[in-house]
Amino acid sequence: CMAGGMAIAPELRHNVARVREVSDANGDPSLSDEHNRIMSLLAQGESYDEIAAALHISHSLVGKRLQQIYELYGEHDRVKASRIWTARRDQW
Repeated sequence: CMAGGMAIAPELRHNVARVREVSDANGDPSLSDEHNRIMSLLAQGESYDEIAAALHISHSLVGKRLQQIYELYGEHDRVKASRIWTARRDQW
């Protein structure tokens, strides 16, 4: 498969598609682009490992960013935080 003139291994095609989908997504304007990309994937049910792989960041950085979001939202539950993020995203 070619993406932007580059050959992509079959096992990486899913990640490339996810990053494109996430980069086009709107998010919560109070969050950074990175935080919004993470929340977009989290809201789609992706695991920390899947988010890390899709965004080419470490598992621990995903956890750190989510903790920041959870503190901002006053929630420490991924489902509740995803609902808040989705509601804020849909307002814009």
